Amino acid sequence: SNGGQKAKEADKHFMLVGQPCRKAGHRLYTRSEHCIQCNPARIAFQTREVTLGYVYIAASIGKQLIKVGVSKDLDDREKKLNAQKLAQCNDWLILKWIKVDRAGKVERDTHQKLERFQSPQKIFKEKRWQDTLETFTCSFKTALTALEEASADSMIIEGKPINLDFFKKYCAFPDKEGSSFIRIGNRGG
Repeated sequence: SNGGQKAKEADKHFMLVGQPCRKAGHRLYTRSEHCIQCNPARIAFQTREVTLGYVYIAASIGKQLIKVGVSKDLDDREKKLNAQKLAQCNDWLILKWIKVDRAGKVERDTHQKLERFQSPQKIFKEKRWQDTLETFTCSFKTALTALEEASADSMIIEGKPINLDFFKKYCAFPDKEGSSFIRIGNRGG
């Protein structure tokens, strides 16, 4: 809408609107027109989109899976992925990362570009198994291309150079589309 566009141009993340939300008459919205009083999680989502952070590509050679994620602190990210037994495995290795402005947006855009390879998996977080949609059945080369396209108009502060031995090994993963699932809404929880 016009208001959302104006907020974006003014580099504002939230706006006061004339037309209140139908649910409770609130008037504070994100610039993508979601009521932040009915759904406060939208505040974190909106600010995450524009925060400086690391977008990384990790891979499990055992499961031939790729994960694209975002983190503010990469130091223990690899250890955490393995401790959380993402996709029931513990051989995750971060192959590539970039430190970028708008990290959440770059991550989301990369996920969209890889959507046809999406392969939902389980991760052990907050003392329980949860679903994650950040894993893909594609090669590192496919994921890297998606990340490069998604970050093309962002400011990259630094990046991890690619180890060519890893590159050869992980580029051999097949690109497998549609890992047999249909997403019905957002079950959240």
